[in-house]
Amino acid sequence: MLDFGLPELLLIIAVAVLVIGPGDIPKLMYSFGRIVRRLQYMRFALSQQFEDFMQEHDLSEMRNMAAMQTKGSAEDEKDDDAAYLGAAVNDSDGGAAEDKPAASKSE
Repeated sequence: MLDFGLPELLLIIAVAVLVIGPGDIPKLMYSFGRIVRRLQYMRFALSQQFEDFMQEHDLSEMRNMAAMQTKGSAEDEKDDDAAYLGAAVNDSDGGAAEDKPAASKSE
């Protein structure tokens, strides 16, 4: 995503030293670290609230049921498509399948 190499990083540090000053850089980095830490905590708290909500309302079971229904309907559609294609192939044979006796399964 961000492609910083060593030369770019050194250039950013040099500009920061010139613009901000060497005495204020530790204070700035400390403030930046606190902001990043707060953002990480907010992300954790939000994901934890979401997980608690899912467990409280037992939506994970509903999600699994929906996934199973979707999977089942996809398999039904595949079976329907195969049956339709099989019927189309038999129709395109010009009735040749009707002239031949059907093979019986003796097993």
